[in-house]
Amino acid sequence: MPVTLGIGGSGGTHPGLQKAVDAFGADGATRASYGMEMANEILKSNPAEEGRIRMVVMFTDGEPGYMGFDASSGQQYYDQAVTEANNAIKQAYTTKNTYGAYVYAIGLYESAGVEATSDVAYYMNALSSNYLSAQSMDDIKAP
Repeated sequence: MPVTLGIGGSGGTHPGLQKAVDAFGADGATRASYGMEMANEILKSNPAEEGRIRMVVMFTDGEPGYMGFDASSGQQYYDQAVTEANNAIKQAYTTKNTYGAYVYAIGLYESAGVEATSDVAYYMNALSSNYLSAQSMDDIKAP
């Protein structure tokens, strides 16, 4: 699938970008914590400039871990997903509270609707700036 750039109103392809996109592969786990950790390293290395808003957009195409929050795949996979989700949320806490950046969490999931009380919803909301003090999914779950 060609990568089209819309720069200055003109569309076209860029061979270097196309080659980079074509090299992507899907294998293994979804590790948002690594992405958030990398964002924090960038924020740490680049001090805030007055008058500029800092933000991180965390874009994911999957639930955390190897099998996501699907408990039918086995308890160990579910537990691994929760651990990965909470690691990402802890990194997002640092992003929001240490580096003063807004976090926008965008997810593309197989099902069209995500229930407000699902683990996916808790995960994505706790990552985002909707919950500045969240350090785990449990921090935003209703008692």
